Amino acid sequence: MSIVSSFYFELVSPERCIFSGDIKSILLPLEDGYTTILAGHSAILSTITPGIITIEPVCGDILRYIVFKGIVTVSSLNCIILTDNVFLMDEFCVGALNSRISETNDIIENICDFERKYHLEQFVLDLSCLRNSLHLS
Repeated sequence: MSIVSSFYFELVSPERCIFSGDIKSILLPLEDGYTTILAGHSAILSTITPGIITIEPVCGDILRYIVFKGIVTVSSLNCIILTDNVFLMDEFCVGALNSRISETNDIIENICDFERKYHLEQFVLDLSCLRNSLHLS
């Protein structure tokens, strides 16, 4: 019996496939906190929350991406993330976060539905916390 040490991963946005290939592990920001996925993981279907996706490819350097939201599906052999917005974690991602925070605050000002307003305010809070936690060298 052989131990599986890698699995297939795709990070997909509406515009393009951001990453596709075999990886050793991935750290995901899920609703219940950050979760590490390894080969052979049990099946999951979950929501991605604003945070950092950390990918450890089989070959190459660790990659980090900023996501705002999305859906992840995991099986024992693969992991696929569908997301609207994803940015490589670099000096430009703070600008993207600031833009999204500003756009969402503009939307909040014109909303009368309290439940929707609450969810958008929580989204802004999550993005602000993410922005404040970034340590870019």
